[in-house]
Amino acid sequence: MKKALVVVAAMALIASSAMAAVSVVEILPVGTDTSTNAKALTMWGTTPVVVGTSGSRAMIYDPTNGIRGLMQGSLNIASVSGVGVRTYNGNKELAIVYKDPSTTWTHTQLSTDMGLTWGAYVREVNWPTTTGSPGLIAYNGLGASASSDVFFTAQSQSSGTVVDQWGVTTFSGAATTFAQHGVKGTNGNAAYIDGISANGLSVGARKPSSRLNYMVQASSLSANVGSNYFQALNTDNQGEAYAVNTAGTRIAGTSNVKVSGTLDGFTHPYIATFTAGSGPNTISPTTPTRTGAYELPIYGGGYVTSAAMSGQPYGMMADGNYVVGRTWTSAGGDRAALWDVKDPTNPVLIDLTDYMTAHGGMGSFSALRDAYSVVSDGGMGMYISGYGAGTGGYTRAFLIHLDIPEPATALFLAIGGLAMLRRRR
Repeated sequence: MKKALVVVAAMALIASSAMAAVSVVEILPVGTDTSTNAKALTMWGTTPVVVGTSGSRAMIYDPTNGIRGLMQGSLNIASVSGVGVRTYNGNKELAIVYKDPSTTWTHTQLSTDMGLTWGAYVREVNWPTTTGSPGLIAYNGLGASASSDVFFTAQSQSSGTVVDQWGVTTFSGAATTFAQHGVKGTNGNAAYIDGISANGLSVGARKPSSRLNYMVQASSLSANVGSNYFQALNTDNQGEAYAVNTAGTRIAGTSNVKVSGTLDGFTHPYIATFTAGSGPNTISPTTPTRTGAYELPIYGGGYVTSAAMSGQPYGMMADGNYVVGRTWTSAGGDRAALWDVKDPTNPVLIDLTDYMTAHGGMGSFSALRDAYSVVSDGGMGMYISGYGAGTGGYTRAFLIHLDIPEPATALFLAIGGLAMLRRRR
């Protein structure tokens, strides 16, 4: 392990002169619902689109049209986990992945008007029908790029008493015929799928006895998949991956750290880097070449040192330069987090509650608890979605916009002086 002490002086004048727009939207619930949560985020041109929940139903939100419930025919959809934009025959289409409200099978729908109306739903095929419906990724469950008509989803299913089927579904072409599914059995090991990229690389954990970092790659448009374990902050592959960039060269997750040869059992957040490969999927899951793994700092300017603190990444910007999630301490609870990882050897944490408070951008929120998704706004800024304590103390989804001029790292560090240890493994 290599350690370096980095001391940064306060640069408040730079921060106040460089910051442009900072805003937060509290996404109010549908009808008589009291709570909302945001599970995934994408861009429709220059407009952010959020999907999540309002009470016990699925919802979609954008600043132009507001919030509305997601329906399949006359039925409320209960669970939606992913949203993305693809281009087919020159036209943009918004895609969502969700649970069918009547059969609980995984379905996908497309919209050409930002989710105001929807086309026919498509069931993801090739899952066995004898062991129950597949489970969705909790957040960011759809990987898509507006430059392509291809997009991906990932699910897990039980083959008996254990959820040990890891599946990646590929969509391309006309909506009525485009579902192609590949299943990777994990030989009775429990499978936990947490993230997927726009190139079909899914990440999570496989559990022979403990959870080990694992990746499964869709092989272009075929039903075949490749897979492998990979190391994070220890040499035992121990950990669980949650987010991956489009190129497959950066993965964020959680891992234990070895102390005197023994795993410490604590939840350390990490960013791992890999060498890019060739072809459409840029990384070979059968021979992943990891170039480094670096611990992400937590609230308070340090790193996880006990069970009374932890960090949890959930989402990553497509270019891999920013990660969102939360940090937790027993004293302070959950705090929504944004990590600048453009230089992964020296990651920088911004606590979103403190940052938005300092810039007058908290609105009706008293605290921001978890950040699940982050996307570029197409210019010099970003959108972040998650949830916090909103009006009346109810759980409410938030949509944050930050304009961040370069160099972003200097801007983040401008919020007071920080002294941080860097950990590399």
